[in-house]
Amino acid sequence: MARSPAATPPAQFRTREDLVALRARLADVAERRRAVKNAPADVSEIRHRITAFVEAEHRKVFDAMRVLDLTRPEWSASDFDLWHPMKIYSAPAIGVIGVQQSAPQAHPVGMMAALLGVDVVVDRLCALAAPMSAGGKSAGERAAELVRLDEEARDLGIVEERIIREAESRNLLVPRRGDADPAIVLANSLEEEATDVQKR
Repeated sequence: MARSPAATPPAQFRTREDLVALRARLADVAERRRAVKNAPADVSEIRHRITAFVEAEHRKVFDAMRVLDLTRPEWSASDFDLWHPMKIYSAPAIGVIGVQQSAPQAHPVGMMAALLGVDVVVDRLCALAAPMSAGGKSAGERAAELVRLDEEARDLGIVEERIIREAESRNLLVPRRGDADPAIVLANSLEEEATDVQKR
């Protein structure tokens, strides 16, 4: 049943109700965006990161192995110290004054990869990380969802600004949100239509 004229709330109350409902939707979008942004990486993304790390450290081990010459006439078992996980360096560089300088140390996982194989180490580390990736997203999925949520927030922001400007045209003062999109607030025209805002 339609409201009688006497039951119709004043314009300022309708504006307030509209803004409260709209800003609740904006808050929901912001919360969903935070959830997507902070979601863990999925298993494929984790494997990519672990593989890149293990392969890089594996290369450092072989750089150190090239330094160790087991064919020279005078040799000591202590030479194997170069292969100690905490002493493995990438290829040494010669300083400008002729003093040998060591590059950053390799991670012990590089030695594990040299002894067991890169794939074995990667598989083991991925298995350890898998339980932490529940509900994870790939980089592509995360980017696509953030774009969609940003578009939804922009559409709602346009509707919000329309309500505020309509209220201002009736000499009603409506405070804007502190985190309102400046591009929308400062726009001379709001001809852009919100995309299916009422259907979401």
